[in-house]
Amino acid sequence: MRWVVGIVVIYLAAWLMNSAPLAFAGYCLAGVFATSKLLAFWWSRGLVIKRKMRCKIAEVGDKVRVKITLQYRGIIPIPWLIIEDVLPADAINPRHPFLKVKGKPLKVYSLFSMQTVEFSYQLECMHRGFFQIGPVLVETGDPFGLHRRFRVACQPLSLLVLPKITPLLGYDLTSRRPIGEIRMTMKIFEDPTRIAGIRDYEPGDPFSRIHWKASARTGVFQSKIFEPTCLAGAMVLLDFHDSCFPPRGEPYRSELAISAALALAHAVCSLNQPFGLGTNAIDAAKEIKTDESDHELESRGATREFTLRTDVPHHLQPMFLPSRRGLDHLQILREMLGRALKTEGLRFVEMIHELSPHLPRDLSLVAVLPHVTEETAMTIGNLRQQGFAVSAILIQMDDESLHRSFKRLVANGVREIRHAPTAELLPQLCRSQVDRTSPLSLA
Repeated sequence: MRWVVGIVVIYLAAWLMNSAPLAFAGYCLAGVFATSKLLAFWWSRGLVIKRKMRCKIAEVGDKVRVKITLQYRGIIPIPWLIIEDVLPADAINPRHPFLKVKGKPLKVYSLFSMQTVEFSYQLECMHRGFFQIGPVLVETGDPFGLHRRFRVACQPLSLLVLPKITPLLGYDLTSRRPIGEIRMTMKIFEDPTRIAGIRDYEPGDPFSRIHWKASARTGVFQSKIFEPTCLAGAMVLLDFHDSCFPPRGEPYRSELAISAALALAHAVCSLNQPFGLGTNAIDAAKEIKTDESDHELESRGATREFTLRTDVPHHLQPMFLPSRRGLDHLQILREMLGRALKTEGLRFVEMIHELSPHLPRDLSLVAVLPHVTEETAMTIGNLRQQGFAVSAILIQMDDESLHRSFKRLVANGVREIRHAPTAELLPQLCRSQVDRTSPLSLA
């Protein structure tokens, strides 16, 4: 715009001074400006850009190669061209990178007619997540810098990095029900339908426990010994609200919550029992742009803002996976947790209200909680009063928060409470639970 104003000023000055050389200079400047703008348009439209990525689903530690192919189909050579494959800033943050970039996703070229060039870079997957690779930002212009053209091309691809599975050293989350399906190694609850043996009668044993045939045969009262069991199926309820994760502990606490939820589902899957997932997280797949057309913008700032724009829906809807068995179902759950993003809208209480008609009563409900409020504890207590078997997993809390959360949960009737302090101690999650003594400890 400033060049147009300058040309108009030159024309006015030439008219006022009646100067032919000044008017000729204005004509020349206008011709150069129009020619540069037309050339920049042709150069931008003559580019064909393609991206190839080795895989779209990766594990933590994998290395993914991204290759960009650039073909110029115009006739007039391009003097300079800047091409950049845009990556999410949060993913390549040097303080805590989720993706480590090897190579440069930005290149500068000069292209001749029908020339094809390509370059590649490598992404090392450091943590789980769902990342948008692209789009490609192209900038070109005339050699004099009078006009520049910006183009957003080659629609983005998605890279899903699955969270790591942490095997648990046993799965001892009980359902607080007298009859179960899985035999336990520790005697916590007994199944009266499974007799393991007999023993001598002890004072206080109920009459229903007496084995009358064995007592008649031995002449001494004998009591039945039942096998300890529990219901191993579980519906994992993950609280992933942003207010539960202070910035000081991030992203470690949120990743620990994801790891704990996946470890529980994996343990239940290993027992060939049904499992499912409910969480108030946002599905990151909804952020990927679906517009397949190219866009040309006026400035680099506007282009950068367009590439960073997301299409997250405004409605609140929890992520829910119904309960099933099998490794295929576990893979679906891993992909859901890999795409999970912290939410600022749907709270845990509201999520339970949305999912309550779909919660199975024949499974234990395992709530993974990074923070326990009075409202959250009352909601879990209401589920217990409705007949659900409820357990709570607390994520990386200090002594004060652990004590406060424990009191709130116990006050609402929740007794099965466990704590995951660090990722290193996560395999022992089911081997210890919060003790009822004071001060609180892991027993």
